[in-house]
Amino acid sequence: MASSSSGCPFDVFNPDTALRKLVSLSVEDAGGNVSSIPEGRVVLANGANVSFDIDDDEDVLTIAADPGTGIQDPYYTQKYEALASSLTSSATSAAPVAGPYGDASGDPWAFTTDSLWIGRIANVSGDPVTGAFFITNDVCLGVGEFEETAEGYPQDGSYPQLGILDICAPCLDCLTYQRLQEYLARITTFYNYIFELAYNQESTPPTHPDGGTPEEFSGTYAQFTALQRYWDHLVHNSTIKISAQGQGQSVALAAFYRNISDDTIGDSIADQGVKLTITLEFFQEDSVGTVTSWSGVSASTTAVRELQREGKDTASIPLGGVSFVSASEIEICLYSGADMVSGEEVYADVAVLFLTTALFNDETLSYFATVTLAVQPNHLGASPVERTTRVYLQPAEPPAESSSP
Repeated sequence: MASSSSGCPFDVFNPDTALRKLVSLSVEDAGGNVSSIPEGRVVLANGANVSFDIDDDEDVLTIAADPGTGIQDPYYTQKYEALASSLTSSATSAAPVAGPYGDASGDPWAFTTDSLWIGRIANVSGDPVTGAFFITNDVCLGVGEFEETAEGYPQDGSYPQLGILDICAPCLDCLTYQRLQEYLARITTFYNYIFELAYNQESTPPTHPDGGTPEEFSGTYAQFTALQRYWDHLVHNSTIKISAQGQGQSVALAAFYRNISDDTIGDSIADQGVKLTITLEFFQEDSVGTVTSWSGVSASTTAVRELQREGKDTASIPLGGVSFVSASEIEICLYSGADMVSGEEVYADVAVLFLTTALFNDETLSYFATVTLAVQPNHLGASPVERTTRVYLQPAEPPAESSSP
């Protein structure tokens, strides 16, 4: 039987929702053919082993299934008798009990000793003593019938199929989804209202969704974003550092980088890890504050030395890592040597040596260099991140004159 209804006339939270008015009736026979029962009276007729007892006073119909009752069909009686009494151990596949006999008409049938047993269901055996299987229905499923083969014998074939019928009423109806949609819409409305209270700083507060008294602005979102930017700035600045100090005829440079991301970073093309580029640009300033480029560095007047920091991972300068870009600019490239995992640190220490004091011999001028560190790649991505500082250069003190005795 099947039932159908249109619309949603039931309250979704009413426990009587499962009740449905039967508006149609249909019958499915053993062959799978479905016939609709027209509106009006429904007549039930007894058959083999089935009888009806009608109590007119109580208006109760009792259906009884007993051997020998109802209208006996010789065809099905023969099959039953063959299974109940005629089937013996000699009924093998070579000599089955077959029918129908002469007093019945219908499709041929044949039984052997295997016809009495179901060996396994879904590779699970039956009761170890009786060999029986117990299949229990629930509110949504019911056991149907074994599917017949083309010849009409359900016992033929290696794996007969037992049908499972879907008989449950819908767990969710359209009214359920409508109510859920209403709840979601209400949650969205209040979420937007609370967000406006936390975000906007206008003089007029947003309208309360239920028409109640509007709450005052809190402004917590704007405070949160400002605090987050400040925190990011502090953390980011602590990961990339550069310092420089003039010492006699030299400049000592110290660079530092820490990978604060969760990922491993490195230069996949050069395969040398993280690249730290230190650029020095030299300038001179006169007594009135005029700054111009100072041209005095070259491969013959200036030397670059790589320094190792004891107990620390130190970046190194590869062959050709020092470039005299111009007479006033030096570029020094260092590499960590391997990809840097999360939390790993690397140092880059360099000394720039000036080979003659004649470079800074004008006492009317002040000499300085801007030092820029660029780290690539880094925790923010492939683009370089830079830090800049300034160092002032002082000429070497002239040697003291010795006096002769």
